[in-house]
Amino acid sequence: MDLSRIDPADIPVHVGLILDGNGRWANARGLPRTAGHLAGEEALFDTVEGALEIGISWLTAFTFSTENW
Repeated sequence: MDLSRIDPADIPVHVGLILDGNGRWANARGLPRTAGHLAGEEALFDTVEGALEIGISWLTAFTFSTENW
């Protein structure tokens, strides 16, 4: 990504993420739910790296819900 094209004024200080659908993603592909969770983990790591790269100061990830039990 060409970071020189990003206006620093457009970069938010805090971004919140709600991780949802990893199990459904896996089920739709005939994979075990754990495969979806692994794919979600990889996507989260990519997102964290990108946030650090562009200078986002705070990143909040909601990753767990009792509604999943």
